[in-house]
Amino acid sequence: MKNMASLSSTLGLLLLLPFIHLSAASNGPAFSTGPVGNNSWIREATATLIVPPAPNPVVGNTVLWVGMGTDLGDLIQGINNNYPADTLRDACSNLGGNWCVAAYALEKTGANSQRTLTTTLAQSSSNLTYGISQSLYDRLDAMAILVMSAYVSDTCPSPGGLPKVAELTNVTTDTHAYVVRNDSSQSIITVFRGTDSLQNYASDMNYTLANFDTFPECQGCQVHGGYYLLWESILEQVNSTLQAQAAEYPDYEMVITGHSLGGSLASLAAAQFSLTPTLNTSLTLYTFGQPRTGNPAYASYMSSHFTTTSNSTTKSYRVTHTDDGVPQLPPLDLGYLHHGLEYWTLDPPAANDTVICGSGGGLVGEMGECNEGTGTGEEGINAAHLTYLGHTVGVGAVCA
Repeated sequence: MKNMASLSSTLGLLLLLPFIHLSAASNGPAFSTGPVGNNSWIREATATLIVPPAPNPVVGNTVLWVGMGTDLGDLIQGINNNYPADTLRDACSNLGGNWCVAAYALEKTGANSQRTLTTTLAQSSSNLTYGISQSLYDRLDAMAILVMSAYVSDTCPSPGGLPKVAELTNVTTDTHAYVVRNDSSQSIITVFRGTDSLQNYASDMNYTLANFDTFPECQGCQVHGGYYLLWESILEQVNSTLQAQAAEYPDYEMVITGHSLGGSLASLAAAQFSLTPTLNTSLTLYTFGQPRTGNPAYASYMSSHFTTTSNSTTKSYRVTHTDDGVPQLPPLDLGYLHHGLEYWTLDPPAANDTVICGSGGGLVGEMGECNEGTGTGEEGINAAHLTYLGHTVGVGAVCA
């Protein structure tokens, strides 16, 4: 059991049935999966409980939990508690704005009794913020349209209704990006295309960490070997185009974005230009379905330079979607780590259904929370990866 506000509990189920009915529990409403079929064995399951902010001040007892009972009356459960002072539970009393996470294994001892076999109790502070402002959601939505339009860029002269400044392509590495200008928001936006060919897929699978030689200022930084080769092949085109735009529109914000492989290229580009005086003023990064892109040193650099300690300071928005499998790759045990902040979008997409995960410092998304807590880390591209904020790869393009 993991001590965090987004409670991910491995309970030993081979599959988790959808919630099929609502029943009344003694302390309030409860969802149940119903009984398992005859001759079926439950071996492993993952259940995620998304809890709201804890009551503050504490008034009465509030309990939220996930659990699994057996036909013999035994019970395994993970509980989020919030309650006033109690001498029997001093470790978790008077929490104010925090939840207390507890894990129990209970054995049936009678018709209405059980005894505790094991207990884990710990105070937990939430790393999650539920809901974002409508203005931020609208910005993410506009970026989602642009990144989905990148897959049909050659037939999309005005992505999102914005004039296209340049097409950037390296045919040898099959790397593509385009640049648009938004005079309304006074921004220059660079958009990287994601995986769109077998050659791109081969780059995706090159998990070998490479030194970030084009940006030695990032000390100790190593990045995804496949993506680094793509970035190196298009760096000069991107740099010269943005330098020209910055000279012509010196007061405009620089924005870099991308989906999937394009999200990692956007991340590398943002790092590359983070110390470039003509380009780093108001430099902002938005990625969608971004794979892990570098090692802990890289994640730490990005989180530090893009001030991802909170939603109010961050200049990096790493957007994920429900159980998208791509942000869970490459595996952590190969030396990769995400940078923050993560903006986990649920369905149906809305400002109130977007969760801000983590508190920066390079640890965001690596604690079993949010998107990372939804999969096995082996799935990769799935349905959730192909649609962001209701916009689907190619089909979601807006080319007015």
